[in-house]
Amino acid sequence: MDSVSTGRRRRGSFLAGFLLIALGALLLLTTTGAVSFGIWLEIVDYWPVLLLLTGMEIILARRALLIRAGVIAATLVAVVAAAYLSMPEYDPPEPLRTEYVEPLGDARRLHLSMAFIGGDVELTSDTTASGSFARLLAADFGSHPSRVIREQSNGDVEFHLASSGPFLRHSSYDGYTRRVSLPVGLADWNLEVSPDVEIDIAISAGAADLALDLRGLNVRNLDVEAGASDIRVQLPANMGQTYVDIAAGATDVELLVPDNVAAHIDIASPLGSAWIDPARFMEIEDDVYRSANYSDSRNRVWVDIEALSANVTVR
Repeated sequence: MDSVSTGRRRRGSFLAGFLLIALGALLLLTTTGAVSFGIWLEIVDYWPVLLLLTGMEIILARRALLIRAGVIAATLVAVVAAAYLSMPEYDPPEPLRTEYVEPLGDARRLHLSMAFIGGDVELTSDTTASGSFARLLAADFGSHPSRVIREQSNGDVEFHLASSGPFLRHSSYDGYTRRVSLPVGLADWNLEVSPDVEIDIAISAGAADLALDLRGLNVRNLDVEAGASDIRVQLPANMGQTYVDIAAGATDVELLVPDNVAAHIDIASPLGSAWIDPARFMEIEDDVYRSANYSDSRNRVWVDIEALSANVTVR
């Protein structure tokens, strides 16, 4: 019995030793800059190989030491090589900025996305400049300098704001190559956006305190994904159709709907509560509310809120 237990311990230590060597080598390569840290994101996809290696260790337990070592070492090398070859291309980090201003120019539509771990964001309409001084976007990043990436296709301008972290380039399923960032910092942002263009806003955050005054803006889509959040949105007026999609773990949401705007509100929150102005929005089914004139209204908003725990107020 003692010899069997000793053999098992040796086999376990043998496999663990190779894993420690492989992990240590990768850490050395990434800390020295020889390999991008993005390889760790790819290595995670190969976790089933650990089960294969354990099976090989059991099957080859009675084989010669060199055979076992060769098979396991070759497998680990193959995994690292596959992860390296499939690793997305990382771009050099954009400089950190404390503020950013983009002239309006010939822009017709703005796609504005944001990513950060936690912090505060205030967004309003830019009414301070006009004519040749009109601005598409004015950003004050406060005490947390952030990165800005800008892309443009004809009149469509896309901005991605990230509290920090490098950008990576990846190919999506639709065949287009896009750049995204790895947010690892906090946000303290004040943003002003032009009222003269159509706007799509996407916010991804761990924890967020969002104050979004969209009253003077032509917002077509607002998407928010957050862990824990406090969200206050003043919705657009006289802007046709707007879509709002909020997904969060735990959130307090306050939506202010202009008097001339009709709304459809769908709330899915098993641990949540809601107060929806009964004088304006009637409950047509469980947790679904709608203005009586929604179908005929020229200005309307469709709201979807999904959260584990959401306290929702709509006025």
